[in-house]
Amino acid sequence: PHVPGILARLDRLESHVAPILERVLNNRQHLASVEPYLGEVLERLDDIEPHLPWILDNIDTLAPYTGLLLKHIDELLMYANDDE
Repeated sequence: PHVPGILARLDRLESHVAPILERVLNNRQHLASVEPYLGEVLERLDDIEPHLPWILDNIDTLAPYTGLLLKHIDELLMYANDDE
């Protein structure tokens, strides 16, 4: 069900495909944690994409909390974008 959303953003995701395959799709536990929220992740990709390298580097810690993190994404992004 997420294929159209992924294809529509494929140009932006291209540089992240290898890490996504390696760290998320090839890990059943991470995939099971992230997949239920994939639609929301795709909807918020404009906000999430600049932080995707950090997210993927820390996926072992973050994946189990995907739903909770998305629930508070606006607040979290305020701190992620804080340069101070």
